[in-house]
Amino acid sequence: GGLFINSDDIPVYFIWLEYISWIKYGFEAAMVNEWQGKSISGCPSRTPAGMDGVDDGNFTTTTASMMNNATSSMGMPCFRTGEEVLSFYSLDEDNVVQDIFILLALGAACRIIAYFILELILYRRNRHTRS
Repeated sequence: GGLFINSDDIPVYFIWLEYISWIKYGFEAAMVNEWQGKSISGCPSRTPAGMDGVDDGNFTTTTASMMNNATSSMGMPCFRTGEEVLSFYSLDEDNVVQDIFILLALGAACRIIAYFILELILYRRNRHTRS
């Protein structure tokens, strides 16, 4: 769901696991909360060979124009906005409310399942003690 592997890169036979993973919904909601509307500075610029950022009268190499190809010193892509970060991880900003409701539903479902398992255990224990 985005944490270790992008949603778009999950093999077809594992896609169904994404939809029952509480990590997917929590990660998406937290990432959107953190990155939505942010601007990021500090990415190094990458200048094409032969261009040193000097205005030659026809073209000026600027940091902003080179940012799409910039990478950090660790080889990771540099982003200028939070929306680019979300896009990189295949996350949708419009799903936050949906993510929260699904997390609540998954939590309720786990509690209901746990309740019925405990009832089954108590039923079996009481049945054996009466015999």
